[in-house]
Amino acid sequence: MPQKTRAELKDRFKRGDRPTAQDFSDLFESFLNVKEDWIKKPEGVEKPLRIMPQSDQQNWLDFCVNESSCDTDYWRLNHQPQDDSTGFNLSYEGKSRLFIDKEKGKTGIGTFNPGAQLHIQSTKGVHMLRVGTADTTALFIKEDGKVGINHASPNYALDIQGEAQAWGLGLMDRTTHWEKNGTLYQRNGPVYLTTDHGLHLRRQGSADTAFHFDTPQRTLTISTQDANQKSIDAKGYIACQGRIVCQAGIQIDGGKANSHWDNFDGAFYRYNEHWYLSVDNNLYFRKKGAKNIAFHFDIDTATLRANKFQQASDRRIKTNIKPLGPVLDKIQRLQGIYYDWSDHARTKDYLKEPQIGLIADELQASFPELVACDQDNFKYVDYGRFTAVLLEAVKQQQQMIAQLFVHLKLTP
Repeated sequence: MPQKTRAELKDRFKRGDRPTAQDFSDLFESFLNVKEDWIKKPEGVEKPLRIMPQSDQQNWLDFCVNESSCDTDYWRLNHQPQDDSTGFNLSYEGKSRLFIDKEKGKTGIGTFNPGAQLHIQSTKGVHMLRVGTADTTALFIKEDGKVGINHASPNYALDIQGEAQAWGLGLMDRTTHWEKNGTLYQRNGPVYLTTDHGLHLRRQGSADTAFHFDTPQRTLTISTQDANQKSIDAKGYIACQGRIVCQAGIQIDGGKANSHWDNFDGAFYRYNEHWYLSVDNNLYFRKKGAKNIAFHFDIDTATLRANKFQQASDRRIKTNIKPLGPVLDKIQRLQGIYYDWSDHARTKDYLKEPQIGLIADELQASFPELVACDQDNFKYVDYGRFTAVLLEAVKQQQQMIAQLFVHLKLTP
């Protein structure tokens, strides 16, 4: 029987006539009944309205624009969208939009079977995540899993638009590459530079090649401004108005602090058993015939710029794998700081602008694996691998938040 409005019910009981059975029936039908409608307001101001689930899927509420559209166009809150999923679920037309797992506190967007603390399941044509303002995109994840930083059109697994800065680039194991074709990699100690055809070195802005390493022919050709060429072939011969034969390579004897290949400003020299490559301003790497620079070493600011950095992380090359465990207490002992380089650091041509970072000595106490020392015992931080620690901290903090929600009987 259709329910009556409050005005209609009031009119029935104020006319002076004795209310009929029909009047009382209409009145009862206009009430919510806890045994039939599963909605109850317990006694006591501190107790909220209770809504208990109905049907096999334990539905709580349906939201719709009007009564005529509730069977076809509605949002639904329910407790058990499937037999093996129990929690808080918001769905539209039977498809889950947001699900919070009751047992583990995992949250799923677009799925009621979340496989992580936060699981976003994309549909065809719909990307997974965008973080930014109305006009900019700081982080973007496409439906195929490609990640863009500072733009929303990533073409690679990690696509960064802008500059990526680091104090240095370390090769930590046998299979670390600068790029997937092995442009630079390390194996069993030695460092290898590999190219498909040849390597050309020339001055910035110049069209003339100064050094040409021909990979198939195993030949080094040196060109000068007067068009005369000097070459070194695979047998160790150097053609330079005569012939120099090196049976096993080129050796710089003496071990002095400034042993050079030439007599200019230390282009290549040795100091305290270490070898150094020094240039006046910048060092550039780019593909043969290309105008775009792949790697740029700015000597004045000790900055390396490139489009992408990758570190080996395949499960097949790892052993003794184990979780980091609790990291929140360790992170709380760290402090992110603003700072300026000291005068001692500036003598090494580091950046002079204000900086943001960590103190390596403090980080070493909690995570010694992320700190290394150079030959002068200066400490360096591996900020890239620090993201694994931050990831575990976020997961542990999210678990604490989920437990707090359960304890306080709140919903996110």
